[in-house]
Amino acid sequence: MTPQQPSIDTIMRMLAGVFGVTKQELLAHRRDKTSVLARQTGMWLAARLTSHSLPVIGRHFERDHTSVGQAVKKIDLLMESDPTVGQVILGLMDSLTLPPEMIS
Repeated sequence: MTPQQPSIDTIMRMLAGVFGVTKQELLAHRRDKTSVLARQTGMWLAARLTSHSLPVIGRHFERDHTSVGQAVKKIDLLMESDPTVGQVILGLMDSLTLPPEMIS
């Protein structure tokens, strides 16, 4: 069984639900902790789970590629410093890569 790559839109919809924000809030330039963490996690997941380049991911999140690179680094550091957050993010990653027939 080979997992399918999720679309960036699927990643965004999932994160909006998990973090309790709208897709518009995910794309906005809001600086509250929840919106920033959701957006950075989305960029990290898109960089890890899709074959898209950083500029393409950035366009989906209405950011430039440098913002995506910084978000990926920040989430990597956060996952190292807080294993609980790391487990949650890896759990999100797993749920995005499981074949639909395995999700009940």
